Amino acid sequence: MFSRRSKYIVLALQYNFISLFLIAFPVFYYFNYYGRPSHLIDESITFDLGCAVALLILLPGDGVRWLNILFNLWPARPDRYRNSEKVRTFSRLLICMASKGDNIDASVNQTVRSMKGFTQVHPNISFHIVTEDNEPQISAFRARFNRKTYPDVSLVAVPKSFSPKRAIYKARALEYFRLASGLGQSDWVLHLDEETFVDAYALETCIDLIERTKDVDFAQGYIFYNNHGYWRNWLLTLGDVMRVADDLGRYQWQANCLGKPLFGVHGSFFLINGDVENATTWDTDNLVEDYWFSKRADALGFRYGWIPAIAREQSPSTVEDYVRQRRRWWRGIRSIGHPMASALCLSWTWTLIGGQLSLFSNFLQGPGVKMPPWLWTVYSFHSAVMTYGAVLALIVHDIDAGVRWRTVLMHVLLASVLMPWTSTLEAAFLLSAVFDTTKGFDVISK
Repeated sequence: MFSRRSKYIVLALQYNFISLFLIAFPVFYYFNYYGRPSHLIDESITFDLGCAVALLILLPGDGVRWLNILFNLWPARPDRYRNSEKVRTFSRLLICMASKGDNIDASVNQTVRSMKGFTQVHPNISFHIVTEDNEPQISAFRARFNRKTYPDVSLVAVPKSFSPKRAIYKARALEYFRLASGLGQSDWVLHLDEETFVDAYALETCIDLIERTKDVDFAQGYIFYNNHGYWRNWLLTLGDVMRVADDLGRYQWQANCLGKPLFGVHGSFFLINGDVENATTWDTDNLVEDYWFSKRADALGFRYGWIPAIAREQSPSTVEDYVRQRRRWWRGIRSIGHPMASALCLSWTWTLIGGQLSLFSNFLQGPGVKMPPWLWTVYSFHSAVMTYGAVLALIVHDIDAGVRWRTVLMHVLLASVLMPWTSTLEAAFLLSAVFDTTKGFDVISK
C-alpha cells in the first residue's frame, strides 16, 4: 500500500506548476486586489524609511523561500532512472540505521517490523543497526531485539575502545561502520535515522539510481514526517511539515539541476557510494555530520543526485526536544565555516528575527502608518509564497498519511492559525543557541 501511494505521489509532484496556479496565484490576487487595506495605502509615497525597514525584514531571510516557487517548477522527472538502461552493477546495498538504543521500542522495532521482507526487493540488500557497545542499555537492547523475529538484520556494536582522530557521537558510529564493512566501489550505503521507514518503492528507486546512472555518487530523497504520532502535537507537526516545502523546492532542485548539495542535506534517507564514504570519511567532530559530509564530498568532486521516492519519519515528541534539535543544527552548520553554510545560518536567523518583528509590528500599527501600493504588492507576494509552501506540503503529507479530505481541509485552516506560533517556537531555538552554553550532541526522543 505504501509503495503504491509513494509512486503516485512522486509522479504527481512533477506537475507542481499546476499547484502554483491553484494555490499561489489565487492567494496573491486576493491579497493584492481584494484584501488591500485602503486605510494603509498612500499613493503619494514612493519610498521612505518604513519601506526600507520592511524590505530589510523580508528580503535577507525570506528570499530563498521566494525562490522556492521557481525551484518547485523544476521538473523532478521521477521516472528518469527507471526508464534508462542499466550502466553499472552493485555488490551490496547496506541499510545502516544508527541508534543509541534508547528508542528501541518506539522506533527501531517499529521501523524494522515495517521493512520486514526488504530482501525480497533485491538479494544484495542487508540491514544493519549500529549502536554503542559496553553501555548500560546494550544488554537490554540485545534482549529486546529478537533475532528470531528479524533474522535478516544484524546488530553492529561500536567498541568502547574505538577512537578515531576526530569523530564523536553519531559520526563515530558511522565511521566504525564504514571501516568494519570494508566498503568498495561497488558497495552503497543507505543511511537512515532510527525512526525512518522506507518502503519497497523507495528501495527499488535507490537501486534504479545505482544501476541506471553513472553521474551520481551520493543522493537523497523526499522525507515526510508522518510515520508515527502524526498531528499528535500540532505545533511540532506543522514545524516539520514545513520542511517538506524545502524538499519539494530547493532540495530537489539543487540535486536535479546543479548536482551539488548547495543548501546541504538531511541526515536520513542518504544514499552514498562506498568510494565516496572512504574518500570523505565520517571523521568529524561537527554536530551536523551529514551537512559536513555533503560539503566535503562536494569539495572532492563527487556528484550529488536526487532519489525520487519518499522516506517517512516522525517529529520530536516534546517542545524541548524540538528546540534542542534545531539548536544543534544551527550550531553545527555555523561552525563549518563554509561560505554557503554561513549564508544559510544568516538567512535562517534573519527569517526568525524578521518573523517576530513582523508579528510585533502588527500590534504597533496605528492610523498614521502608511505604505506605497508597491509595498503591499510585495507583502501579497510574500503571503502567497508562504501559503503556497504550507498548503502544498500539508496536502501532500496528509494524502500520504491516508487522511480524509475533510481532515486535510481542517489541517490547512488550522495551519493558518498556528503558523505564527510555530515561527515563535523556531525563534526559541535561536535564543537557546545563543544563550545556552551547554555543549554536546543532543539526542532527542521521538
